[in-house]
Amino acid sequence: MGSAEEVNQTKQAPDILMPKGILARTLTALASAVLRSQKVHDSESWEHGSNHGYQQGWKTGANAGFRQGFDKGRNEGHEAGALEGHQRGLEEGFEAGKRIIELRPGRPVDVKGPQVDRNLFDDWRFPITEQIEREVREKVALYLKGQEPTADQWKMIFSKDPSTCIVAGAGSGKSTTMVLRLLVLHRYLAIPRDNIAVVTFTRESRKDFRRKLTEVFELWGITLTEKMTGQIVRTFHSRILDFIRWSQDHPKVSAFEFFSLKKGEDEDEEDELENVFDIRLTVEQLGLMYAAYQQTYEANKEFSELVAELVRRSSKLAPMSANSPEAKRRAGRMDECSRRDAELTETVERLWQQSGFWPIDGIQPGPFPLSLKGREFFANGYSEELDAYVVLGVGKNDRKLSLLSHPKMKLTGATTMKKTFFQVYCDKGIIFLDNYAEATSTLEILRGYVTKCPKFDYQIEGELGETPIMQAFHSAASFLENLGLDVSEAVDRMSFPEGSSDAIFFKALAIYWPAFNLYLSRQTPPIFTFNKMFEMFGERGEANLQELPDEVFMPMLHLLVDEFQDCGANTISWLRAVFREARRRRLHILTDTAVCPGSLMAVGDDWQSIYGWRGSSPKFFKDFEDYFPSPSTTHVLMKENYRSQQMVIDAAESLVKHQSNDDEKHGIASHPKVKDLAHPVQVLDRNDSHLAELVERHFDQGQTVLVLYRKNDTKREVQDKLGSVLAKAKRLKRSGNIKLLTYHGSKGLEADAVFLVGDCAQLSTSPHRNMAYRQAKLGEMGDPKPYDTAQGEETLRLAYVAITRAKQHCYWFVEPAQPLKGGLVSALARVSFKKPFFEDLRTR
Repeated sequence: MGSAEEVNQTKQAPDILMPKGILARTLTALASAVLRSQKVHDSESWEHGSNHGYQQGWKTGANAGFRQGFDKGRNEGHEAGALEGHQRGLEEGFEAGKRIIELRPGRPVDVKGPQVDRNLFDDWRFPITEQIEREVREKVALYLKGQEPTADQWKMIFSKDPSTCIVAGAGSGKSTTMVLRLLVLHRYLAIPRDNIAVVTFTRESRKDFRRKLTEVFELWGITLTEKMTGQIVRTFHSRILDFIRWSQDHPKVSAFEFFSLKKGEDEDEEDELENVFDIRLTVEQLGLMYAAYQQTYEANKEFSELVAELVRRSSKLAPMSANSPEAKRRAGRMDECSRRDAELTETVERLWQQSGFWPIDGIQPGPFPLSLKGREFFANGYSEELDAYVVLGVGKNDRKLSLLSHPKMKLTGATTMKKTFFQVYCDKGIIFLDNYAEATSTLEILRGYVTKCPKFDYQIEGELGETPIMQAFHSAASFLENLGLDVSEAVDRMSFPEGSSDAIFFKALAIYWPAFNLYLSRQTPPIFTFNKMFEMFGERGEANLQELPDEVFMPMLHLLVDEFQDCGANTISWLRAVFREARRRRLHILTDTAVCPGSLMAVGDDWQSIYGWRGSSPKFFKDFEDYFPSPSTTHVLMKENYRSQQMVIDAAESLVKHQSNDDEKHGIASHPKVKDLAHPVQVLDRNDSHLAELVERHFDQGQTVLVLYRKNDTKREVQDKLGSVLAKAKRLKRSGNIKLLTYHGSKGLEADAVFLVGDCAQLSTSPHRNMAYRQAKLGEMGDPKPYDTAQGEETLRLAYVAITRAKQHCYWFVEPAQPLKGGLVSALARVSFKKPFFEDLRTR
């Protein structure tokens, strides 16, 4: 430093100092000249930087010059105008003033004040320049020759708005497009990868995306490790765990759903569910649920009484009218059932004896002959204390067994028919037991000698079958929570007919579910379900969000969500809350060229929304701007289909076209190998032998095959017929070329030839789900059955998904059409054979 006198002299002579900007540019120019002379720079990078700097410098200088010129011109014009205006004002004002009689004040103005800004995003744009677009296009043409994006895909890649909604139809080739979008954000806009996130729904889709991300970035000289891609691409559930683990109260929390993971999972996958739509419970999960069940049963008298009533109702068969649909459907088989009932009674009793649960104390073993409408049937036992006959059913593990004399008659079907006849025609009480291990506990409930909470099966009206009570509780509660509803509050707003068993079930659920969540939270470490986590940090958990540090939000600041149509209300609420809080805090990324606040890109297809039974809804995607309001939103419709030939596309779309308000939404066959093919979807009579012949023909031609079915029973039947070709595929080490899957399980897959087995029909209606849908404000206003309506539409979308798995050929094997009850929807019934893309090969 100089002396004080020198410093003082400097302060007094500012005109000899060079301005800071000029000094910086002078130094930069000198440095650049040195680098050029020494040839130590990378020529391509230098040229790019030089051009970019020149352009930026010109733009900055032009803007500054314009502002200086504008200000000077305005000042000089103001002075000249003021002189002339003053003179004219004196002359005209003097004369006008003579005519003024009275001065009136102005009228009050109705001021409304500022509007409320409800946007979740700031009013800003990504700084994607024409130069960036040009360079990206050139590099893609060089590195991805033959895979250049379409005009619609480029529109997605170069979207400048803070929110973007992409309708990516089946086979639209969205993966590469999404990766290129991330490349633009990171490579060309300098947004750190730590602030870019991709959300997927399944572990498999996550792996595929990570692989694609690594491959494409490597072409641009950007190396991504497994750890890096793992941090960028994750599932919703992994993301929400970050939030709860940052909470001061729950740093080591565990997820209830992770009790389904096998020991020894890779560390990288420890926070990822294999499939979020799999709602089956493991032994470990059931153990937690039953522990909370027992605790609640012992502590809450009302709950124990409700459970006892459910057991009584499920065990003591309620009388059934002979005019009921179920009785009428089976009336013609009563003689047949009577003739085999002695064998059935003996067979089932032997299974109970082998399991060690028969006879039961307090029950007099039979068989006891009874006359039901003149036909002989047998009860397995009699309880004098309860004055009721005991009829034994088949345990879960034995339900696939058949009668020795009737190999095609499964024991479960035979006992179900027998149960119906006892309900209709027996004038005494009937106790029906079909759980070996819990039979004694059930009888204790009936007698009133309760020692522990009973395990029993229950079927909610509208569900497809009985499930263990814990599974029934979990399924019903999860559905309500996925709709964004609180379980107890939702139950309080339900109503059921007088005497309804479901009314008892849901009241018990409203008591149990909060107790279950409390039980989990008191474990060490605490345990929460994912639905509870989303609720805690969703729109109802604003206070929780505000306690979190910025570091939790920053990794999701620029978010891309794949399969957006599969989101449920709970995840939508969480995303809305996160972006609202991020904007409130004014979180942003500061790059060399711009300030970048939050952004969201949603990629999906409402025609592929098929998880409504799980709580998802296409409404959030179709009404994207209502749920994610933004100053500006880019909409993109990707119509090119790089998978299927046109007739497959047209056939599938004909089933769902009425569900779209966009007349432009139509897939266009674009793959060069299939776009000129014209094979209609063939509808044939169900013939598994013929199906097997066709499968083998396509397999022998070297093609891939998918065999899809609606029900698991169908898989077993078809698999038997495909035995030889499946063995051949295994022998030739081509087992992967033939896959058998449910319609739901096929989503995201493709094959040269696809075989659909069975109609895609709506299977049931659901009173309690209709009530939940109304509470969640889903469905059309005034629709008394919004869930049933939504499921009818989803049935058609499921058929659309199944058909669009086909690249070249699609065969649809169906049974004779059956009349549908209660307005249920059938995809086959919606097929128009007048159109060339469907061909009817059924026998008349």
